[in-house]
Amino acid sequence: METFQGFKVLAKYRCGSYAFGFENNDSDNDYIVVLDGNPGIIIDKANGDDIFAFDISSFKRKMAFDDSLLDYLVIFNDEVLCLDKSLIYLDECFKDQFLSITKIDWSKSVKIWVQRNIDYFEKYVRLKEFSKKLYHLYRIRGLLAHYDETGKFENVYPKSYLEKAKEYKNQKEVIGANYIDDFESIINYLKKYVESGGDADG
Repeated sequence: METFQGFKVLAKYRCGSYAFGFENNDSDNDYIVVLDGNPGIIIDKANGDDIFAFDISSFKRKMAFDDSLLDYLVIFNDEVLCLDKSLIYLDECFKDQFLSITKIDWSKSVKIWVQRNIDYFEKYVRLKEFSKKLYHLYRIRGLLAHYDETGKFENVYPKSYLEKAKEYKNQKEVIGANYIDDFESIINYLKKYVESGGDADG
């Protein structure tokens, strides 16, 4: 039985760039862990890995985009689209509940998800703080383009956005000034997407 800080592990899956398919040699190993008991939310390192641990109640709140949680804890909820390849462990007794919790109705949640991403990333763009995490803006824009074109909310990106995300993320030294126009354009698009109810091009 696997445990984390004394609590039984009910589920464990990769998150971050390895889950989304954007990993490189510099990528961290990031994991979401669901724990039995009532430890709340624990963010820690273990053997060099970054662990984001939740008890069941907190995990439900995360997947529901609960307003009381930090944006950073919910903006990557689309990681559940990758569970077919990123799921590492799932306790049989927790299987049905886990699958129910992670079955997000994106037709109802996509605007909330986009808004939380705006709330998180806009300050980086406005202040020109060019963290490598800004590659997610290309990823999010590409995911929405695919969703608008196909009606399928899934971890699939048009080639142009995929290549730009990888180009930005794989820089040895981030030169964000070359991308600021793209980032500002994406933020504006996301705002229109929320305001228009998902028809930013209309």
